[in-house]
Amino acid sequence: MLETDECIIWPYSTDRNGYGQVRLDGRTNYVHILACIAWHGVRPEGMLAAHGPCHNPRCFNGNHLSWETHPENQRDRARDQTSPRGEGHANAKLTEDVVLAIRARRLEGVSVSKLAEEFGVTRGTANNIVYRRSWTHI
Repeated sequence: MLETDECIIWPYSTDRNGYGQVRLDGRTNYVHILACIAWHGVRPEGMLAAHGPCHNPRCFNGNHLSWETHPENQRDRARDQTSPRGEGHANAKLTEDVVLAIRARRLEGVSVSKLAEEFGVTRGTANNIVYRRSWTHI
């Protein structure tokens, strides 16, 4: 195995999220998963190949990969701020200013139903914002 602390970047085909991929036996495989198998052995049940220090989806350096559970990977992404949040998320419909305005109006005593109507969101969305089940980073 190649020993380096640098990223080893896959120069060929990638998926829409930037993960290296290769076709083997008529099947598309992710390069980082194959590398994790090569460096760390067969994937344990319920585990995924997680990028550690680099968070680069094209990197297939086995020293940057490890088997982790989904919750462990999510904690790493939150800690390292590599998970899109708030306005940076591709599906975000609101801005941080709107979220803060919803919370401020609730503190003024406006009902969640009225907030939903006022800001053009569902009651559930307004409720999740007010009670910090979503947009938790602000």
